[in-house]
Amino acid sequence: MNSSVNTCKGIPVFFSTDDNYAPYLDVAISSLIANASKAYNYRIIVLNTGLCPETISKLQKNERPGFAIDFIDISEALKDIKARLKNVYHFSIVTYYRLFIASLFPQYDKILYLDCDLVVLGD
Repeated sequence: MNSSVNTCKGIPVFFSTDDNYAPYLDVAISSLIANASKAYNYRIIVLNTGLCPETISKLQKNERPGFAIDFIDISEALKDIKARLKNVYHFSIVTYYRLFIASLFPQYDKILYLDCDLVVLGD
């Protein structure tokens, strides 16, 4: 895991994605930045299991003062349980990543988890 996530201050906002949903995540992050309160700093944490460098580069272009973006590859953490995770109907395994936030990031008392296929309209 990225150690900078452990020492960050501000509001932690989690997303989970793969390369297929990255364009939607780009819109979600852009709308979050456009509509978030300027009174806070935000740490955007993108859970994934191996995004391609081009995807990461494109999403990092959203970084600006008050909005840092970290990409956390949780492949190792999922290794032991991945076989028990099933694709159910139209849900991919990425859908389950949110279930591991509390155990992987115990330093946070509260977090905000957002799906990557949304648009933020206000703070």
